[in-house]
Amino acid sequence: MSDILKLQNGSDIRGVAIESKDEKINLTEQIAYKIARSFARYIKDKYPSKERYTTTVGTDSRITGPAIKKAVINGLVDEGLFVYDAALTSTPAIFMSTIFNEIKADCGIMITASHLPFNRNGMKFFSKEGGLDKNDIKNILINAESDFSECKSTGSSQILPLTEIYSKHLINLIRDKTGSEKPFLNKRIIVDAGNGSGGFFVNILNELGADTSGSVYLNPDGYFPNHIPNPENTQVMEEFSKQVLNVKADLGIIFDTDVDRAAFVDKTGKAIAKNSLVALMSYIISKDNKNSII
Repeated sequence: MSDILKLQNGSDIRGVAIESKDEKINLTEQIAYKIARSFARYIKDKYPSKERYTTTVGTDSRITGPAIKKAVINGLVDEGLFVYDAALTSTPAIFMSTIFNEIKADCGIMITASHLPFNRNGMKFFSKEGGLDKNDIKNILINAESDFSECKSTGSSQILPLTEIYSKHLINLIRDKTGSEKPFLNKRIIVDAGNGSGGFFVNILNELGADTSGSVYLNPDGYFPNHIPNPENTQVMEEFSKQVLNVKADLGIIFDTDVDRAAFVDKTGKAIAKNSLVALMSYIISKDNKNSII
């Protein structure tokens, strides 16, 4: 197996971006550039009739994010794509950029290693149909070993306030579903963003009337100095449960670095995570959407 294929982690890519005593770097800016160009060719093959291709690229708070993002954007631009640079954002927002009418991206790349340690990084890939599967990722990595000496340089990029757009979408969605401008008024709901990219969620809750005082680790810090960014870790959840009880919150929400993994803590300090969270969400969805497939 080639070194680049070793970066595959199921349906995404994970690698070592900062050398440590026990680990050598295997996700470099050069490799990220090649993967981005291979992904661009995959998208052009997937949607062959388009004259212009648009994508979004964002990162979580990891310290290697900006450099890898720059390499990825350069690779996409060199393949002729128009790139929206979403800067610090979340994985759900990157996917939703393919749905939002004001963006209508053909695809997206989130630069993140999810809940892994600070020295890791990776990529998650999306088309309009959703996340790519493991066979897609394998083929993209195989093709990333191609000769990329030819460079069209016909693409371009610009900054996009994607997190702001995504936040407004969530606020409007919740107001529409609840029929209230301030549905969380007189409720204390706290957030633990784990120093990832999820601190923006406090702003959403504030707009919806919640008291978010007592929230912790909202500022992005790619070293994750306070705890490992994993809401499924037992010790992390125990500490967050204590925080919910200490501030007498009605609810606590804790995220991983790229905000596609979460857990809840109720006002009694009980954690709702993993299978329990899936079951709860399934119950809520099935009440309003009969015959749904979960």
